[in-house]
Amino acid sequence: MPRYDTLTSALRGEIARRGLTQEAAALSAGVSYNQMNRWIHGQVPMPRSYTRLADWLGVTIFELGGLIAMDQVERLGVEAAQDGRPPARRPARN
Repeated sequence: MPRYDTLTSALRGEIARRGLTQEAAALSAGVSYNQMNRWIHGQVPMPRSYTRLADWLGVTIFELGGLIAMDQVERLGVEAAQDGRPPARRPARN
């Protein structure tokens, strides 16, 4: 699988790479179309779906977690930019 930064980009890229529609991708991943569509549009998958999704993408659970985390970081940055606020920052560890 090519290298992707976010779950959304990984799903879109893998669907395109395989030449599938979202419906066919959902079927091959063993999930509903609605579930696949929500993930493609940025909703975080429920933990019970992690193994199935990681297997379909060809990544480890750890790598999937990183993709999900980066989706959330991007979303926070976009929401902050729309509000005129700087992106949220994690407090420094002491």
